[in-house]
Amino acid sequence: MQATNSTNKNTVENIFNDARISYQSRGQWLYLCHIKGKEFYYSPKTGKWRVKGNRVWKLSEEPLDFLRQAFKYCSSHNNDQQTKDKRIAIEAKVRT
Repeated sequence: MQATNSTNKNTVENIFNDARISYQSRGQWLYLCHIKGKEFYYSPKTGKWRVKGNRVWKLSEEPLDFLRQAFKYCSSHNNDQQTKDKRIAIEAKVRT
């Protein structure tokens, strides 16, 4: 059984390496991944992931699905931040 776990763990790490994802192992089956300036916890054993600092876990089907969802999350939240930054800049101009 342990050989299967280490093979799966190696597969996950190979996927992260191929995608050039920076990661740290946090125990036997938990990774802290750094993607586009955000940090995500991913557990390949359960297929669940979450953004660091959030308590809600989301489900992925496989490591590549986790990466797709994480990149999508980064894109959508980056756009939200850019919109917020533009709004703040406009409000600052209005005040002056």
